[in-house]
Amino acid sequence: MSTLNKKNIFNIVNFYKSTTYEGKKSMDCVLSTWISFEPENQELVVKFMPPPYTKKKSNVIHDLVKNNNIPLEKWPQYPIKILESAETYTEALLKMEKLIEEEFNYTTDYCTTDVEDAEDNNNNLKKK
Repeated sequence: MSTLNKKNIFNIVNFYKSTTYEGKKSMDCVLSTWISFEPENQELVVKFMPPPYTKKKSNVIHDLVKNNNIPLEKWPQYPIKILESAETYTEALLKMEKLIEEEFNYTTDYCTTDVEDAEDNNNNLKKK
């Protein structure tokens, strides 16, 4: 995206149309290359893994960001607002810690356990 600072490749974003299971605002760290502009709705969007977030899923997405990988094509896009930017993943995590102390949740605040996630997957497979 042309308006983003190329030096700041890590962006802390607010999924402003989503709240967490605890009612907190939802945020996470994404790469600037994952962000695009949706002209139809005139908003920034990001490709991001859909919930629910388990420890395993959270580790996958954070490894993708940390290692500067691309998001999966099948992931949906979510409208976002950029809260902070950082040059390094470590710097981004430090900035996120400050935001977490305030009013945001982050995908490490799991909605389900890995066992619950596996049970959901098994139930979905049985339905097919």
